[in-house]
Amino acid sequence: MYARAKTKLWEKIELLRRVPEVRISEFGTRRRHSFLWQEYVIQVMRAALGASLSGTSNTFLAYKHDLEAMGTNAHELPMAMAALANGDDALHQSQYHVLELWQKSYGGELLIMLPDTFGTTQFLEGAPDWVADWTGQRCDSKDPSVAGDEYIAWLLRHGRDSRKKRLIASDGLDVVEILRLHHYFHGRIRFSAGWGRC
Repeated sequence: MYARAKTKLWEKIELLRRVPEVRISEFGTRRRHSFLWQEYVIQVMRAALGASLSGTSNTFLAYKHDLEAMGTNAHELPMAMAALANGDDALHQSQYHVLELWQKSYGGELLIMLPDTFGTTQFLEGAPDWVADWTGQRCDSKDPSVAGDEYIAWLLRHGRDSRKKRLIASDGLDVVEILRLHHYFHGRIRFSAGWGRC
């Protein structure tokens, strides 16, 4: 089983190595086979991909292997804030209040927003201007091409340079889709993929 898994992993890595500009973040904690397998994958990706491996969502492994801790809050956090809201206006504002609290809690670090809990379009339409100063966006529940184009257009309307922002696609990606998205967004935004099924 592990021999087949290692072979599949190396096949994927070889495809990614052909495009050294691509950036991958390891997001395998939720669906990993085991901690040891996840750590092995990170070590192999780090050795084989070098700078193409941007980081991992596992903070312990990020610390242990000197990688950037990458990721976002889960969908449940804005859902919990919404459940505590009193009235329609407070309900709508709760998704932005979560970001305020997150920003204060992490001292301006880990500023990748997850806007799709209640729908990306409505989130961006009502988002305060300061949200455009965040590092980037993770798209999870929407076609990454559509979500990325929507995010870029929103950044431009807010006077921000999309090429300085990060877009992380993270839902059901395989290597072929990662490379397609990288090609699609190349030069318009800093694209990286949260890759969780190695």
